[in-house]
Amino acid sequence: MSEISLLMKKITNCLEAGRNRTLKQFNLTGTQLDFLAYLYRHRQEEIILADIAAYFGIKHTSVIHVLKNLEEKDYIYKKSSHHNCRCKHIYLTEAGIKIIQCLDYIISSVDEQFFHGISSHDQQLLLSMLEQIYENIHEFKPEEVLIPKTLLNIENTAKESESNER
Repeated sequence: MSEISLLMKKITNCLEAGRNRTLKQFNLTGTQLDFLAYLYRHRQEEIILADIAAYFGIKHTSVIHVLKNLEEKDYIYKKSSHHNCRCKHIYLTEAGIKIIQCLDYIISSVDEQFFHGISSHDQQLLLSMLEQIYENIHEFKPEEVLIPKTLLNIENTAKESESNER
């Protein structure tokens, strides 16, 4: 793992740990917060399950599970579409709006601390680079990477040496 990849992993772990500590007092998970924030940003639109799955790049079954938990906590509700009764739009309840507004203040304060001393230009540059890395990851096909024969020979030689030693 490269130093950059390792540092990105460490940053992600720190962010998740801090987020989980903060969210624990609100009985929320990080994914639930992400969904609430997404619904809040898109509250003027008619959001359906497929929109959430596509945005976060996760399976529909995972979205269903998280939405069920948010509905049980009375943060969201579903309403059938006028055009297709099988299609349900997802909306924030008043409680959902209040919790995301409260958490938005906390998140903004945390973001201020994270980016303290980093200019807005550098923040934009970082965002651009991270977006490029994200695109590269999604375009990467590990099954198409060919392992050089020399590496395969090294592995086979190591296995043969092991067998001979026994």
